[in-house]
Amino acid sequence: MNQNYFFDQLILTYLYKKESISTLDIENEFGGILDKQNVNNIISNRKNTTSYIYKGFIDYDQNKQTLTITKKGKNLIEQEFSESRS
Repeated sequence: MNQNYFFDQLILTYLYKKESISTLDIENEFGGILDKQNVNNIISNRKNTTSYIYKGFIDYDQNKQTLTITKKGKNLIEQEFSESRS
């Protein structure tokens, strides 16, 4: 399982409903005992071409230390969940 992709997707989905989260709160909300590094990788890996921050789905404000969903990120979530359940 690709942990970086999983946590990028998890945070993006969360941000769709909440709009923004402090980077200080990410570990508390999503880290658990074993996943603190995986959650922090969202920020650490932001320059990787596969990162949701790099792709423009999530905005990282280093001064405010927040992650915020972008319009592009909202569109991605809406496309993923646009299918009706069968």
